[in-house]
Amino acid sequence: MLRRKDTKPEMNDGASSITTMVKTAGSSLYRAGAWTVEVGGIYITWVAIHYGAAHAYASFCTPTSIYGFVASPLLVAAPHCVAFRWAINTGASVIGTMWVVLGTWISTKLLMNITLVQSPKN
Repeated sequence: MLRRKDTKPEMNDGASSITTMVKTAGSSLYRAGAWTVEVGGIYITWVAIHYGAAHAYASFCTPTSIYGFVASPLLVAAPHCVAFRWAINTGASVIGTMWVVLGTWISTKLLMNITLVQSPKN
């Protein structure tokens, strides 16, 4: 069989279908990865906010000294302490909700594979 040098050899149907499957799988994995990074990024951001606010509250709003004990009733109403408490409480709520969402999603994935069989009536 004669062919020109600049042409590619023809692929058979098996190689073509494998190439198509690899391209489709790669595309799906890319989209799933992008979605995971987006959702995971939100989770990581809230964890970081919660963690940082908890440590900042301990440092700035409840100093570990006699002065801190005396000043804490005044600091509790300070705007930065109110903001830290909001971040701590909201962060904890969001993180807890995300665990519920993750558990629900996993349960749904597991239960979708179970088929219910009815028992025969006597």
